[in-house]
Amino acid sequence: MKVLVVGATGGTGQELVRQALSAGHEVTALCRDPAKMNGQAGVRTARGDVKDAASLSSAVAGQDAVLYAIGSNKTSPPGIRAEGVANVIAAMKEHGVRRLVALSAFGAGDSRGQGGFVYSKIISRFFMKDVLADQDAMESAVVSSGLDWTLVRPTRLTNAPAAGSWDVIFEGGKASSKISRADTAAFMLKQVDDPTYVGQAPGITN
Repeated sequence: MKVLVVGATGGTGQELVRQALSAGHEVTALCRDPAKMNGQAGVRTARGDVKDAASLSSAVAGQDAVLYAIGSNKTSPPGIRAEGVANVIAAMKEHGVRRLVALSAFGAGDSRGQGGFVYSKIISRFFMKDVLADQDAMESAVVSSGLDWTLVRPTRLTNAPAAGSWDVIFEGGKASSKISRADTAAFMLKQVDDPTYVGQAPGITN
């Protein structure tokens, strides 16, 4: 399949690119600076920015699926996830691309409050308030897109080696548990041609 990875230079995005190539997919990596891909063999790079609708349109054209893995850090513009996914959705509709798998976070949307007292009452309220607000807006845009979407909500992400398995959470999950970026990428990639979770937002943890 032809897949576009949006956020290809981030921690999970890099795993998505590597694993998609290993699985035999034709991979396009969207990044503001293609040099950051270090000339990775087999990857087509597309210079673009999720805030630039025109660059997204050309990158989305001809793809079978889009893997949206935009993260954020202290220097990221406020609301980048929601703004970016709105532009991605518009480009997908323009070019008739239907499959969207988007990285979210456990605690966003209707998983809010399911992670136990410490996570729900302290961490999410005082340390992740802005991040989760952006994720909520991103999720709302995805859910109302009319596309064949899946939102993936990992618990705390780590750089640990892949475990090769995961538990799927829909309610009552343990937000204090962790999952590696490698396993998160593997789960996201599996959804590209698996309809099991179309129109759903599974949480995942190791």
